[in-house]
Amino acid sequence: MKARAINSRIFKKSLALNLTVVRATNSQSLPPASELNVKDWQGLIEAFKDADNLGSLIVPPAFDGEKLKGQLAALEASDSLFKGFVPALRGLVLQAELLREQYWVVVANPPYMGSKSLNPILKDFAAKNYTESKSDLFAMFVERIINIATKGGFIGLMSPFTWMFLSSYEKLRKRILKETTLTSLIRPEYHAFFDSAYVPLCTFTLFTKALPEYQGTFIDLNQFYGADLQPVKTLEAVKNPNCGYLYYAKAADFGKIPGSAIAYATGLNSLKIFSENQRLRKHLDTRIGLITGANDEFIRDWQEVKLNSIHFNCKSRNDAKESEKKWFPQLKGGDYRKWYGNLETIVNWQHDGYILRTRKHHKDDRTMAHNFNLDKIFLRGITWTKISSSFFGARLQETGFIFNDASASGFPISNNEKVIDLFLGFLCSKLSNHFLKILNPTLNFLPGNVSDLPFKESRIDQYRDVIEELVINCVSTSRQDWDNFETSWDFQTHPLLRYKTPKLSEAFKNWQTDSENAFQQLKQLEEENNKYWIEAYGLQDELTPEVPDDQITIRRADQNCDIRSLISYAVGCMMGRYSLDKPGLIHAGQPFDPTQHTIFPADIDAIIPITDQAYFDDDIVNRFVEFIRIAYSPETITENLDFIADTLTRRSGETSRDRIRRYFLTEFISDHIQTYKKRPIYWLFTSGKNRAFNALVYLHRYSPDTLARLRTDYVLEQQVKLDGEISRTQQQFDNATISIAKKAATKRLKELQTQQLELRDYQAKLQTMADARIKLDLDDGVAYNYTRFKGLVYEGSDLKMADLEKAAKWKLELLKVDG
Repeated sequence: MKARAINSRIFKKSLALNLTVVRATNSQSLPPASELNVKDWQGLIEAFKDADNLGSLIVPPAFDGEKLKGQLAALEASDSLFKGFVPALRGLVLQAELLREQYWVVVANPPYMGSKSLNPILKDFAAKNYTESKSDLFAMFVERIINIATKGGFIGLMSPFTWMFLSSYEKLRKRILKETTLTSLIRPEYHAFFDSAYVPLCTFTLFTKALPEYQGTFIDLNQFYGADLQPVKTLEAVKNPNCGYLYYAKAADFGKIPGSAIAYATGLNSLKIFSENQRLRKHLDTRIGLITGANDEFIRDWQEVKLNSIHFNCKSRNDAKESEKKWFPQLKGGDYRKWYGNLETIVNWQHDGYILRTRKHHKDDRTMAHNFNLDKIFLRGITWTKISSSFFGARLQETGFIFNDASASGFPISNNEKVIDLFLGFLCSKLSNHFLKILNPTLNFLPGNVSDLPFKESRIDQYRDVIEELVINCVSTSRQDWDNFETSWDFQTHPLLRYKTPKLSEAFKNWQTDSENAFQQLKQLEEENNKYWIEAYGLQDELTPEVPDDQITIRRADQNCDIRSLISYAVGCMMGRYSLDKPGLIHAGQPFDPTQHTIFPADIDAIIPITDQAYFDDDIVNRFVEFIRIAYSPETITENLDFIADTLTRRSGETSRDRIRRYFLTEFISDHIQTYKKRPIYWLFTSGKNRAFNALVYLHRYSPDTLARLRTDYVLEQQVKLDGEISRTQQQFDNATISIAKKAATKRLKELQTQQLELRDYQAKLQTMADARIKLDLDDGVAYNYTRFKGLVYEGSDLKMADLEKAAKWKLELLKVDG
């Protein structure tokens, strides 16, 4: 058969031909048998019946083209009424010929579409005809193009680069390496076309015969941002092979890597390590975590529920059942962090997860949740975030946790918990990141990727003891850092209150010194850990032990952040969540006991007003000033308040108290929402944009009487105080003798009158809800409970009510069923 070149334009042209006949559902639309032989056409008609969906993926059956063309010529020369079919049928024959042809050269930019987006026709076709490449439409086209290229021909393609390493393309990748030769590949930077596009592409060429020892040429432009640099840097690499981003590699080398990843930048020593050592899976059983099918229903941030409803340190499934607790700590991925931390969420595993394990899908009989890992839950192990925004970071998984599908975990096959420290040291070393980039250069770290890491057991024994000691110290330092802040359930007291000094500035300097020492100590420990692993693997020529500061995942002191967190802690003391009497959580759903707050009394009703003037005795600024006075010293109160106000940045002429008041009025709630990841525990009840009235209410001390007390003790009182303020301002206006004074009084009078109108409307809404005596079940979570007070609470862009309502949909659906 004659071979020729074809490019993507010819494919598109062939698909643009008139397919009137092709789209017919059966051969009844053809001219009668007396004018055409229906059997000769039936196979083509069947193959092309879904041409609109399948396009040039279609492989037409064998047919006699000359015979069919002869029939068409006879039909065209006749007086038949069916002559009008001839052009369409000729187009069908031409398209079938093009799609059955073999080509010396094929150049294409195939379409991209993941399997989840394929329509049923295309998905079914892919399952039957493209089993090795059905994950994405582009991969099916790669396979199709390999099939139509003649042996000894050439293929040039542009496609997503994911086929180079993802496990879903492993079969296709191995076929490419077995049947063709990857002669060249360029990986552009993500913004290679224009800044607004973020496209993970590569362009590559194949020779359609296998030459395993042929060294292909690879250019990696990922470090060069933007479209302008791509052609420039490509030409530079061609002229200068020693540029540092041009590589040579061959198929035989890729075959040494698990899954045959196209890891062109891999050094010879690393390749040798892959080929000569066993995989980590021999020592570590890696698992993906629980998929609940309804996270909003079954998962909470730990701060949302009553503390005593959580079972910490659960030892086994039997322990969990006997406790009769509802909530259990859960690992759910989180930010890039090593050694310890990201302990933020809990999952409903009451009665051994009965509801999760038996709940049926509302559309069919399938159980929604899966990946329970019943043999591994609550066991000590290692965890990591499945999808990271930066680097791979493993952490200790202590006893008592269930792990979620956003994380993955590993457990020692030997059941010897002591080896966990050794494996954690390995996974937190530079080696794991080095090998994971070879196996999968995306930031998606699946259990299979970690299982495929080479583990050089024989060379590790001589370093085992020292590595385990390093890891213990790294975990301890990271744990202390995690517990320094109130989002940890093991938080004790704020770092700036640990030093016996009356001056806040000195306390911050001490904290700055301690945190910097911890940071540098952890950095030194990590570099020592790297040194031992690099030596054990003999990779001194490829890796160095140094760790950049941005990869040390504990926090340094930050004056602005630390002062804001101190303010948050002070509010917690006002609410009774914390106490200056003793460390740790005091009230988080338990009955309130004022005797536990003797040094600095907690607010009796957990309602703290925030207004633009100090209208109330328990005004938040007054209470905060009192907190600083008691926590440090009455003698240094002015100096300490100035330090706080200066840290927050004062306006010209602004007093320290005025700056602190402005912070509470305009910034505190946003900081609180960010700290608690859009699940606040202090709720800002606010009258609106004019801030006529604002008050914080502590969720864990809310009762059905809270709104009534908020209305009678604060909002109605505020209306009276505003009336008095309006009268005084009016008198100032009347007594003013200069225009500047009158202008200022006029402006203030207008503000007060606007606030009074806003407050009247707010009071009416508040009364309606107060009369309803709303009860809260903390187990329902913040998302649902917060929406019940819509119109009364803060609804800023950083806490969109629509997002909370979406997250609370599960509860609304249950209420409909129950109702």
